[in-house]
Amino acid sequence: MERLSEREVIREVKGAEKLIQELTGEKPFLFRFPGGNYDKRTLKIVESLGYKVVHWTFSSGDLDPRTTPDRLTRWVLQNVKPGAILIFHANGRRYATPYALAEIIKALRERRYSFRRIEDYFRQD
Repeated sequence: MERLSEREVIREVKGAEKLIQELTGEKPFLFRFPGGNYDKRTLKIVESLGYKVVHWTFSSGDLDPRTTPDRLTRWVLQNVKPGAILIFHANGRRYATPYALAEIIKALRERRYSFRRIEDYFRQD
């Protein structure tokens, strides 16, 4: 998005906002830049629209088609820390994520981690 003009950034964000609101009945208030790509200018634009920008703590690596479920599980469990925001993709590519996620969740629960919805940390009500 850092390659877009201010007008284009606003159009993209407001267009997505409208669609999300139509589909869910709720106006979104959190924003994640596609691919995590942004700069100070685009961050300022998005925040000026009332969004709280949130990104992941580290990449799970699940988009790599060479990543096996075991490798994905090991990577996440080696790198996770309390308060981490994890990102996984459920986009139909059917790489390792659907096979590793249950084991990752089980292992994190065994370590006494709990899970929260990110919006609960930023609720505006």
